[in-house]
This record gives sequence, structure tokens and C-alpha cells, in this order.
Amino acid sequence: MIEKNDINKNKSDYEKERLIDELVKVREDLEENHELQLWWIADERVFELEKERLWPNIWHFVVHESEIPKPGDFAVRAIGPTDEVLAIRGQDNKIRIFLNICPHRGLQIVKAEKGNSKFITCPYHGWTFNGNGKLIGVPLESIAYGELDKERYGLLELKSESYAGFIFSTLNENPEPLENYLGEIKWYMDILFRRNSSGYQFLPPERRIIKFNWKMGADSFVHDVYHFVITHKSASSLYSFEYIKNIISGYQIASKKGHNIRFLGKDGKGRGFPAEFFPILYPIWEPAVVEEAKKLLEPKQFELFSLSYHMSGLVFPNLGFFNGIRKLPDVDLDYPKSVGIPHISFRLLRPINTDTTEYYNWFVVEKDVDEEFKDLSYRTFMNGFGAGGVVETDDIEHWTMITKASKYSTNLMRKIKVPYKVGDHLTSLKDFMGPHGEELDIIPTGLTEKSARYMWRRILDYLIGE
Repeated sequence: MIEKNDINKNKSDYEKERLIDELVKVREDLEENHELQLWWIADERVFELEKERLWPNIWHFVVHESEIPKPGDFAVRAIGPTDEVLAIRGQDNKIRIFLNICPHRGLQIVKAEKGNSKFITCPYHGWTFNGNGKLIGVPLESIAYGELDKERYGLLELKSESYAGFIFSTLNENPEPLENYLGEIKWYMDILFRRNSSGYQFLPPERRIIKFNWKMGADSFVHDVYHFVITHKSASSLYSFEYIKNIISGYQIASKKGHNIRFLGKDGKGRGFPAEFFPILYPIWEPAVVEEAKKLLEPKQFELFSLSYHMSGLVFPNLGFFNGIRKLPDVDLDYPKSVGIPHISFRLLRPINTDTTEYYNWFVVEKDVDEEFKDLSYRTFMNGFGAGGVVETDDIEHWTMITKASKYSTNLMRKIKVPYKVGDHLTSLKDFMGPHGEELDIIPTGLTEKSARYMWRRILDYLIGE
């Protein structure tokens, strides 16, 4: 006799296989025609597949060490849509990542977003843990249990690794090392992540719940310079055409692992601004940043940094970063400081459901720079990328509209195949100052969508199971 549960299971397996077959066709379209079908972006079935196959298997940024600088400091974050995690700096000064759950009855053990405590005590029955996750206190232990094996009931620690103070974690019990996950592009990302010995200072993140699918934000982080002049017309009107030429020239480093970093600027030919403005106006504002980078980076890394007016990109799948300049229209500065103010931000996209994302947005600055510069840099960040900034609001409106449109009738949406062909007429570089094996493409322009194709391909590979 066939059980009802077996029928339901077979039906579920069949529907999943059918969905995967559909996604294989999406991937084929992307590979062969450089076109992306939109129907699957905010599809409920795909969201469930992401929970099963994507989020448990990637390395996910959780916290920067500067956010929890003292023993006992903790922060509650999440990996993907369902798994809340607890980052704690123990009394031994080591940062560990635990699942935010009490092993006694499964309660979310920490409610506060951030704080400091030598011990973590569950509010349900009072089980108490130290910063290493070890169970050290059980109320009425001898009466309730006689004797309890406390070693058996510690907090569940997840795998974690630090990359230059950026703490990544994974739900996978046997992950590849983080360095392998990043791959060859790490050499390029070091130019931002490892260029100062004092480290970065992360301010508390803005956190917003916004109605768009997380993948649309990632798509913008990974490649989209093309939209700048139109979408951000109000912002770009502050700048001369020389600046526009700078942001569309340069290099995109696209990884087949889904990561990307852009070095946009004068492309080695003196285009646009004077050479002394590079990199990123730091010689004008904070020359020590440039000197420090020169000491810490390899000569070729520093050379690439020195050609750049703007650096941005994506650590796959959902951590965006930006290091560029903006003007503050309400601040009167003498030339050349009036050209713009450098600033750094990191943004993380955490899916809530198919059309809702929790958006983390950190302002970041070198720890040892001048306090006046920190203040101006922060104001520049808020003016452009804060919740009311002139840049971020433009982007989010468009991500929301694409998410809504992707949920139109599936039969019709399968006919909509958006082109990812910008920059296809250009040939990738074979000779370049940095490493580039089979894993990387070096594209000699800011205007290319090749990096986005790699990101979408990598997402589909996880979902399809390859």
C-alpha cells in the first residue's frame, strides 16, 4: 500500500526536479545568448531552493572585529533568511560564531542586537554559557538533574574565519577554506581589505526592511556602472564630464566564483583629473592612507590602487562594498578638496522572503585618520548612501520595481529575456599587472555586464546543484 506521505514526497521531488530543469534553461539562455529570464527572481519555489542549497553552503560576512572590540562584546546577525547567529568576543579575545539558540529548549537565547556580557544566560530556564559557548551554570542542577554532563550542552559553534578583520561564517560543516572560496580575486580585494595596519572602524549599521528581492541589489553591486548617468542624474549633475569619464574607464575584475571588483579611473592614460588626485583623492585629504598602502601592498597592487578613482564590487553572494568620492553640496571647501570627499561603505543583503530584504549599510573609515576627515567622510556617505541619500534611494526604487515586475504572469515573463551584453564587444585582457588564471576575467572598462553574468551563473549553479 502506498502511503499518502510517500505520494506527497514523490510529488514534491517531481516539482523540484521540474523547477531545476527550468533553471537549467535559464542558465543556458544566460550562457548562450547573454540574456536573463526574470520569472524566477522572486519565485517562491526558488526562494525555498535558495534556503536549501545556497545559504547553507556559502561563506557569509557576519561582523567586523571593530564592531565587537572588547571581551564580552556580542552582536546578533543572520545567515540567509532563517538562521540567526551570535558573534561573541570571548575572554580569550577570540571571536566565535554560534547559532543563536539555547540547547536546552531551543529558545533564541539573545534578544539584544548588540551588547556586552561576560556570560550569556537564557531567559527561559537560566542556563548560562561563557563567551566560549561552554555551559557553566544550570539552576537547581543537583535537584533537577542530579548530575548533568555540561560538556554535551554547549552553544552550537559554526565554522568561521577572519579575512583582515572581516569575520565570515558558514552553516556548512565541511566548507572549503575561505581563501579558496574567494580564489584569485582575493589579491585584488586585498587592495581595499588589507591596505592599512590599524584596520577599519565600522560604525553601527543602518538596518532597513525594504521590498525588493536581494538578488537585484547584488546585481547592481557586482557590475552596474551603466545606470549611473540616468538613474543618478541628480547626483551626477554635481560633477563635470571629466568625472563621468573617470567612472566609466578602468578595469573590472570578474571572477567565475561570482565575486567582482572594479578599479575605475584614469585607465593609465591620464584621463580626466590630474595624477596627484589618485588614488581616490586620498593624497589631497589623507596622504598617510596612501603611504600606508604603499608599505603594505605589493608593488603591482599599489600601482593598480594608484590608477583608481573608485573601487567597488561584491563578495559573492550578498556583500557589496564601495570606496569612492562624493561632493557635499552644503559644505564650502577650497579646491582641490572641493572636488569630493573619499568614503567607504559596506552593504549586506539579507533575504526575508521573495520580495523583502533586510538591508545592512555600514559606514567604514580608517581608524587612525583625522577626526575632521572622519566627520566629513561620514556626512558624505549619508548624503549619498544613507537611508535618505540621493544615490541609494534611486537604486532601491528600481530594485523594488523590477522585483514587482518579475512576479507578473509566469507564462508572459518567460518571454522577457533581458540582455546582459554591455561590453561584449571588448576583449578581455591577457596581459595585466595582477594575477588572472582561468578563474578571472580582466575587462578593460567600467562598462561591462560580464561580471554580472558570472554572478547569476554562480547562483544558478548552487540552485541546480553543480
